Amino acid sequence: MSDVSVSENIRALAREGLKVAEIARRLGIRYQHAYNVLKQSPAPSSAAARDSQRKVSLDLTDALVLVSCVSQKLTRPAPAQLLYRSEWFLKVRKVVESQKADWLILSALHGVIAPDTEIAPYEKTLNTADVIERRAWAENTLRQLGPHLIGRRRVVIFAGQRYREFLVPALHDDGYEVDVPMANLRIGEQLAWLTSRS
Repeated sequence: MSDVSVSENIRALAREGLKVAEIARRLGIRYQHAYNVLKQSPAPSSAAARDSQRKVSLDLTDALVLVSCVSQKLTRPAPAQLLYRSEWFLKVRKVVESQKADWLILSALHGVIAPDTEIAPYEKTLNTADVIERRAWAENTLRQLGPHLIGRRRVVIFAGQRYREFLVPALHDDGYEVDVPMANLRIGEQLAWLTSRS
């Protein structure tokens, strides 16, 4: 198969809503190759699919919600739910709390944090971590998640690709239904999506 047809297949599967890890698995290629193709020329979903995604209600009933940490933080120790200060985090928190959903924070430093756990500000992100460090983080995070997953079948993740890349396939392999509601949306679209649900 030529590089062009592989790239076309990658983009076609992305348009169908498949995640990078699943695309790589289906095509028998390296994750990084699929990721690079999509990064160079992202395949946006159709306008109809975007409108449809925006209109679908978000139901967090019985789900465990995982929300990634963000770089904007208070300068003093605080409960994790108050430490993170970006507009994106505040909007996600509002949506999750409005549904009284059980949620945890995915932290690049701590793994999993309960929202009311007091922590000090820190500077660490998975966005600059190498693949070995990200894989180790995911393995540790999955161990921490274990007790929180008992009796659940569904996990909803609000987090970027680097935080999801190893978690989602592992959770699927363990039989969990995993939803990533904003997976194909850019940051401005994510903020609009969140605003429409809060």
